[in-house]
Amino acid sequence: MSLLCVGGRNIKENVTFSEVKILDNGQPRKINVSTLTRGFDTYYHLKGICTAFDISFAYVPAKKRVLMNKGVNSMRLTVGGEPKLKEFFVYYDKKYYLSAGGLNHVFAGLMKGTVATDKKSKMLMINYTAALKPKKAIKIKPGFEIKNNNIRTIALLKGEKFKVERIILDPGHGGKDPGAVGKNRLQEKEVTLDIALKTAELIRTKLRKEVILTRTTDEYVSLQERTAIADKHNGDLFVSIHINANIDREAEGTEVYIYDIAASDKKSGRIALRENFEFPGTGGIKSILGELGSTSNDNLSIMLAGNILDNIVNYVDVESRNKNMILRAPFYVLAHSAMPAVLLEIAFITNKDEEKKLREGDFRNSVAKAICFGLEDFIGATENPEKEELAPAADVQTKEHKKEGAKEE
Repeated sequence: MSLLCVGGRNIKENVTFSEVKILDNGQPRKINVSTLTRGFDTYYHLKGICTAFDISFAYVPAKKRVLMNKGVNSMRLTVGGEPKLKEFFVYYDKKYYLSAGGLNHVFAGLMKGTVATDKKSKMLMINYTAALKPKKAIKIKPGFEIKNNNIRTIALLKGEKFKVERIILDPGHGGKDPGAVGKNRLQEKEVTLDIALKTAELIRTKLRKEVILTRTTDEYVSLQERTAIADKHNGDLFVSIHINANIDREAEGTEVYIYDIAASDKKSGRIALRENFEFPGTGGIKSILGELGSTSNDNLSIMLAGNILDNIVNYVDVESRNKNMILRAPFYVLAHSAMPAVLLEIAFITNKDEEKKLREGDFRNSVAKAICFGLEDFIGATENPEKEELAPAADVQTKEHKKEGAKEE
């Protein structure tokens, strides 16, 4: 038992790591999660709840910023900065706790769900309609060359650290492939290279990490060569930089993608087909991706995408499309990157206003800074992940542990 200072008043509170009963879409279930009790109110450790429901969770301590993703849905919360959660949260010992009312806000946004408490049984009743996405197994297509030791299954488990030393930047297109072209003849290949070079310099000077670029000049590099470069240099993260285009000249904004054989929507599928242009027809590329595409880095890729998108939204004069969703599509370079990987579609070169921005050095600098900030936040969250642990030890015992201890005595 300790004291928690709230609004200048010291309030008695108790933190335990204990068993919590929940009704998960009508099915009884028990989970072990840290809870904080204050008077008659109970607050649940947000990271623990997210882990129990396979919600990707990243916490950036420097910004007191939480990023959560489930499927294509994402949510960003700033501790103490969310008016809707003013009465539903407690920030204690560098951990974020939410009451049932606060969790209701989270589940509504991520899983179209609701959360309530049964006052008699104190059971959490959680209902949601968002389908849980099954994880894919890694399969290697016979006859397709790829070294087994280049495939790394990386899972950010509870408390596990993920070390980043080498970042691969992939400026899209180049040489004979100009990429998308704006009405005023600005070429995608020029913009992506400039942004990548600016980003690389920031990563080296600010983050002090090694950077490998798949191209440093206006040269053509095939999709296979790009992923081969990433794997050859044992990259820890892969960021592919592109500029969006659409026959709709009014389309605007930025999108961030991670890999999936099934695109989030028809627009995402069309973008993937455009970027996978080297492969004739859809059958061949889908066949290869269906076998080789791996989601073993899914959670880390989502976290990387969320952190980069979060910083682009905050620091770049460009809108985020699709309500800040992290989108999925079968991009070849993402499917074949044996590391957490994202693909950015920054602004629309086919929109005359955004084409004008893309010409400006200040805009490109802001994009490079946002990517670097996103990488920094990701590194901070994964090299020092929030753990589901509390002190003193007596406070973190589950009911089962206490019973076992009593028997021993």
